[in-house]
Amino acid sequence: MTYNVRHAECSSLEAIAAVVAPCQPDLLAVQELDRSSPRSGGADQPALLAAALGLGFAFARTTEFQGGDYGHALFSRWPILRREEIPLPSAEEPRILLVAEIAAPDGPLRVAAVHLGLDPGIRRRQVTAMAEELEGSPRTLLLGDLNETPGGEVHRRLAGAMRDCFAEAGLGEGLTYPAEAPRDRIDYVFRSPDLQAPAVAEVLPDRASDHLAVWVRW
Repeated sequence: MTYNVRHAECSSLEAIAAVVAPCQPDLLAVQELDRSSPRSGGADQPALLAAALGLGFAFARTTEFQGGDYGHALFSRWPILRREEIPLPSAEEPRILLVAEIAAPDGPLRVAAVHLGLDPGIRRRQVTAMAEELEGSPRTLLLGDLNETPGGEVHRRLAGAMRDCFAEAGLGEGLTYPAEAPRDRIDYVFRSPDLQAPAVAEVLPDRASDHLAVWVRW
């Protein structure tokens, strides 16, 4: 599952957890989380969300905000064996590719989580760096907010080497943003070709954030 939660500004962290919990995801990428920032009441959002869902997590701090941290996280039901933070090119808000090795029951998985930038030129540089890291990597998943619709250069580059899970098994159009009247598909789960194709992919209708969550099931 991948979900941009906008630091729970649109509802609450409890509402975010209530969207995710019924799905019982084994892997979850969450973008736009605060840690110890006044605008979120000083809460450690990654830790609180992990506790509410019963998952382990790795948090990637992309920038300082109001004396705290702001970034994105990868949550896992299985042990996180190793993690790496790979800085991506940026001329605006810093962006990081968070890569973790996960001890899945059927063997190690390489899982990457990302939140790409808003500027198209910067995104092209970011996806080049990201593709160099992930293309050809076996047993790999990529989850996140790419800030780009299918057909864009970022999506085309990734789809050339990986598989867009919603395109393979999606129910409906897969529109995720803005939540109140979705018109764009910008949140994705990709898999390496050696992994099994998913059975179902869907967008959850709950509007606890300004994005809708994408849930992929095998």
